[in-house]
Amino acid sequence: MVERWLSPEVLQWHIENDSGWPVQNDLRSRSYEILAHAEQVLGLPPSELALVDVITSLRRAIDRRLRALNSLYSFRDIPIRDRPRDLLMQLESLGIIRSHMVQKLIAIRNAVEHEDIAPPDHEACKVFAEFTWYFLKSTDKMLHEVIPVSL
Repeated sequence: MVERWLSPEVLQWHIENDSGWPVQNDLRSRSYEILAHAEQVLGLPPSELALVDVITSLRRAIDRRLRALNSLYSFRDIPIRDRPRDLLMQLESLGIIRSHMVQKLIAIRNAVEHEDIAPPDHEACKVFAEFTWYFLKSTDKMLHEVIPVSL
């Protein structure tokens, strides 16, 4: 078997699609910048305050993505009977995300920020960082090319 290596540059190439319209890259990239910050902090010697920063940053990365999706698609305006009021539940009912881990991260972030509870340990924070990466990757396409829908 022959080993072949690709330059990391290919990950920065622009993807084109014949349908939809292009979305500004900053809608996608800011969440990744926030995730990169959290991962950088995870690479430092762990401390309670550093792990608080990680949890807060991961929550912010996901929140930024949710806001970007909602600003493009206006999920609350979709005329669906018995549509959940909560954005996470709306996205789950549409089959876009599964909300359990996001809700868990939100609950931890709220407890850490508002109740001064100790953050999860370093390994658990790494799991949340990996989850955040998967969450962003799974919603990238929806931000890359918005497909217009007429109802």
